[in-house]
Amino acid sequence: AALRAAGVGRCGGGSVANAGMLRNVLIIATTSGLPLFSKEFLNAVAQPRLIGSLLTAMMEWAVRTTGMPVTYIELSNVAVTIVKDETAGICCALFHDRSDG
Repeated sequence: AALRAAGVGRCGGGSVANAGMLRNVLIIATTSGLPLFSKEFLNAVAQPRLIGSLLTAMMEWAVRTTGMPVTYIELSNVAVTIVKDETAGICCALFHDRSDG
């Protein structure tokens, strides 16, 4: 079960194969952009404090300009999935391989 949570699954014959990878999990305060919790896995994204502030600014800008929040960002080799809880004032950002999108 721990291997599956890290993005590693079993293939036929019992060998272990890389089935995508979770890189970082960030819990961010939406008012300040500061990370409240950060967990790094393999191939982690650097500088979670700066990333938290950037994601917060992008989410605020998207809501102001389009009326809709950012929920998914895809770059060349990494993607970010974002879920926001308005009542708690936090958001969770999962950084993962783009192929897992």
